[in-house]
Amino acid sequence: MSYQESVSAELNLLVSKCEIQSFILQNYKAKLAIEICNELKVSLIKFAANRLALGGVINELGIIQLDKNKATAILNANFIKLSIVRNKIKKLNAIKKENPIKKEKKEVKPKNTYVNHEGVYKNEAREKMVNAIASIDSPIGIIPTLPSFTCKLESLILEKIGRGISFIGCERDFDTFHKMVNTIAESTILRRTIVPKFGEIGDVIFNAKKDNFAHLILDYCGTINSFHKEIEYAIQNDLVKINGTLSITLSKNGIGNNIGIVGKLLRQFPDGCFGDEKETEIGVKLFFNKVMKPNYKVETFFNYFDSSPMMLIIVRRIE
Repeated sequence: MSYQESVSAELNLLVSKCEIQSFILQNYKAKLAIEICNELKVSLIKFAANRLALGGVINELGIIQLDKNKATAILNANFIKLSIVRNKIKKLNAIKKENPIKKEKKEVKPKNTYVNHEGVYKNEAREKMVNAIASIDSPIGIIPTLPSFTCKLESLILEKIGRGISFIGCERDFDTFHKMVNTIAESTILRRTIVPKFGEIGDVIFNAKKDNFAHLILDYCGTINSFHKEIEYAIQNDLVKINGTLSITLSKNGIGNNIGIVGKLLRQFPDGCFGDEKETEIGVKLFFNKVMKPNYKVETFFNYFDSSPMMLIIVRRIE
């Protein structure tokens, strides 16, 4: 993606954000959350992300509650960002007009459940996972994983560690699974080291026993509410060997302080105790504090942005 395309994408994101947040701020007293979501014709996740960005929470009746002054300040800050990005676009268009260049044929990206394979921050997260697995005294053996169809992370691990590592590559989307199988088939190294499995990685986890795996790579990219049982089971039953790691990526979108496991944990504390902007991160940390035994430690907690706000948690079994 060129710089101009990147700025244009940022502009579109800010326009959408400002429109949705303005509507929420204007209507939060008059309409229920579900009514606003339906009128805007946006997904629940997108609505929740913007509602959270304004510091709003939803009570049991589905009514949005927020601090109007604080929400107005947040929205105004977004409008300022929007103005800055629009000025960038104007300058870029002016430069392009003065220096026309031959238009290149745009490459069409393949449709997939996950397409941002080369994001800078995603690569940084991958590097942290690879280094954790390759650290001194880390065990070798089988690693259940959730590969992208490119199998890039698994290839990086094999390059750094070499022999002794093998993978169970789980994928539940058939089209992506088919592409992953093609990637594996085209590589001699991957054919020897990755066993593709069509289905949920949860099936592998719940059927495993103590010390079955060297590591677990749970690159979920979804919210913890969908996967917390798998994570808890893996930790409570010591599925990875001593010095083995669980590398878990989670989305920050779509989690409120009244939803799922995060909501259950956060409701144990007074409203506003941690601040609205940190509620997802704090809720996830509370979850790991709850499920981890004394023989585990959180080695890495990395916040990053990869098309949407994400977090990487690396947990190591120390004994």
